[in-house]
Amino acid sequence: MTVGKQTSLVRQIILLCCVAATGLDVCHGREWTDASDQYSWQAELFAASKQIAVLRDRKGELQAVQVSELSQADKQFVEAYLREESSSVSKGIHTWTMKSGLKVKGTVLGYKSGPVEIENRSGVAYVNRKRFRGIDPVYQAMVVKLVAASEDDSVKSVDDFKAWVRTLRREKRMIQVDGVLMKLKGGDEYAVPLFLFSPPDRKMLETGWQQWSAEEATKQQKAQEDTLLRAEAQEYQEIQRRKEATDQENRRIQMMQLGLLAVDAGVTSLWEVQMAPGRGVYGRPMKVVVPANDSQAAQRAAMQKHPGYLVGPVRQISRR
Repeated sequence: MTVGKQTSLVRQIILLCCVAATGLDVCHGREWTDASDQYSWQAELFAASKQIAVLRDRKGELQAVQVSELSQADKQFVEAYLREESSSVSKGIHTWTMKSGLKVKGTVLGYKSGPVEIENRSGVAYVNRKRFRGIDPVYQAMVVKLVAASEDDSVKSVDDFKAWVRTLRREKRMIQVDGVLMKLKGGDEYAVPLFLFSPPDRKMLETGWQQWSAEEATKQQKAQEDTLLRAEAQEYQEIQRRKEATDQENRRIQMMQLGLLAVDAGVTSLWEVQMAPGRGVYGRPMKVVVPANDSQAAQRAAMQKHPGYLVGPVRQISRR
């Protein structure tokens, strides 16, 4: 690998901010499997490029692995994450946090007050005259939370919701929603109750709710409040973006500890070290990527990160 390619490889690493409107479970970790499908482990995707995935285990330690050494499902997970980040940045879509921890990507258009209509049509759930299974998966999760909060707190999942709808028979259930109109990433617009948002996000979104919802508020006044809400939401998200930039800088420091930026600067190289658990050590055989100046230094670095493991073959995967 040339210095130019190696430098490009590391510079492509994008630091992760927790998002999951797509259902990607990056904030709380997931199970990863190697390409042989023999070994698996729990870790959070911390950063990624097309070539390298940086994982953080439950102890908070970082490990760099080559994407090529991961299972096909994990490769697709990394690819989906990179596409998601690129798409969100290019479209200027904001990320909102629900009280449940769910991350929702969308744009707030204004306030909304009105009913959500839920009915059972021959055993099939409909929401606002649309098939439940055909609406945005993110909004499906919101509807489940709405029913749990307003109708039946035993409704915890999509299957629970469908079972609850079947109990309605031919009755239509109207649930009042006071909240905001949000355009989700897929382009559909939905009313999202204020109580579903996390406390910080809800506090910001409620700023003009009283004025908008007042009985004497005119159509023009409501439009003005909607405009103010969009502006305040934009400002709020900009503050959040700057906070995330600070968090990214902190992650950059951690990445420096991992040594990848030293590789980027051409100070050192990346080495792949094969390791196996020693006697009495519970673990899986693994391939770890470490920065080092030579193979012996790479072995020492790998052993320091994984005490009790035995070092196997070592190969250089990038050059200064």
